[in-house]
Amino acid sequence: MCPGSHAPLGQGRRGCTFNLGVFIKIIISFIIRAFAAFLVIKGINRMNREKEAMTRHLSRSQKPSISRKYQSFLARKTSCRSRR
Repeated sequence: MCPGSHAPLGQGRRGCTFNLGVFIKIIISFIIRAFAAFLVIKGINRMNREKEAMTRHLSRSQKPSISRKYQSFLARKTSCRSRR
């Protein structure tokens, strides 16, 4: 007997049935939801990767200009000392 069936076999119930259509519908629904979640997570990761790349690019482009300014400042400062 199946859980929840109270009538003996042959009296209105045919026994346990495995509804293949319902099973396939559930599997397809799961695949669609899993694919949608995959696309959302993939999009979030892509945005984070682009954000990190942009901050890395900005930090790389700013660091040399700061160090160049500092190097030129030091060069001027040392050249002024050598003149004295």
